[in-house]
Amino acid sequence: MLSPFDGVPPTSPGNRSVLVIGAADPHRDRMANALARTNVSVHATSSLPLPVNPERQRMDFVVVMIDLARISTFVEAKEILAKWIHPEYFSLGKVSLVLMQGDSLQSVDMRQIRELTEHYEIRSHFMTATEERETAEAIMRLVNLTSCTTNFLNPMFFANMQ
Repeated sequence: MLSPFDGVPPTSPGNRSVLVIGAADPHRDRMANALARTNVSVHATSSLPLPVNPERQRMDFVVVMIDLARISTFVEAKEILAKWIHPEYFSLGKVSLVLMQGDSLQSVDMRQIRELTEHYEIRSHFMTATEERETAEAIMRLVNLTSCTTNFLNPMFFANMQ
């Protein structure tokens, strides 16, 4: 299970690490690249658990990607959230969903997405093919808030915001 306190701590306070989980496709890669341009360390994977690596940096934030045109990505995301991410990530506000909306018809019912976000108390962001930069910026605001890199706020305050 991925825990917010596992892994090697950052070498300096400003170093943050984001894990992007999603099917190995251009959407995930564009999101990872957009996040990398914001000066964070980005790790992309298609599934959890991650291989054991004592040198792996601690993950400060987790982004789970769901392609709304493919129900299988929703099922995988639901399993990942339930089985592989430690509850402290949720209580600290360190998990976010990115919902990709392409040209295909939507297969995932938005009520299911709403139930998932309410159950885990996580935020969701919509991303189209042309909005990855804006989505990355929104996620980085959450990363900065939850990793105490924004003045005057700490993760516990953010986690209790409703």
